[in-house]
Amino acid sequence: MRSTSRDFLEDLSHNKDTSVWLCAERHGGTLCVRSLSIEKDLYNSDHFPVILSRDSDTDGKTFPPTYSYRRADWALFTQLAVITDAMVKTDSVDTAVQEVTNVLIAAADFSIPKSSSHSFQHYKSWWNADCQTAYKNQRKLWGIFRRYPTTENLLAFKKAKANARRVKSEAILDPICVLTHFVNVQ
Repeated sequence: MRSTSRDFLEDLSHNKDTSVWLCAERHGGTLCVRSLSIEKDLYNSDHFPVILSRDSDTDGKTFPPTYSYRRADWALFTQLAVITDAMVKTDSVDTAVQEVTNVLIAAADFSIPKSSSHSFQHYKSWWNADCQTAYKNQRKLWGIFRRYPTTENLLAFKKAKANARRVKSEAILDPICVLTHFVNVQ
């Protein structure tokens, strides 16, 4: 609601069409949306379409695939990874290293399966930079208290932990997150 959509919703506040917005504030949110817009075209409907979008794509995180050495066919790898004297005996060391590397990579690609690049973790869409900073500070002060257990360090850690809980709670209960969760549940 950080755009001109807020004015549009306030203009409709006297109308019953804002019941979705009013009901959404009672529910907890898990999907954080940073942009809310309302289309002007009704598209042959009696309701204005509401478009919700996020700043970052947290569900689509991919990672480079890695070799799964436990499932490797090592007999096939040793057959394919043949390093000849002609490869090694070249004028330049760089070319020899490059040729050997290419042979090993080609053999590995053919005989060692790779893991999926898709992450099966479900990321918290409400987790933002403030949450990261508060959690990092909490972990830092825990490390200090663990190494030097004094009353002063304990109080500093407890304050940091309370601050991290507060920041997390505010991020989860962000009004846009709450609205988005309610709309997606319906």
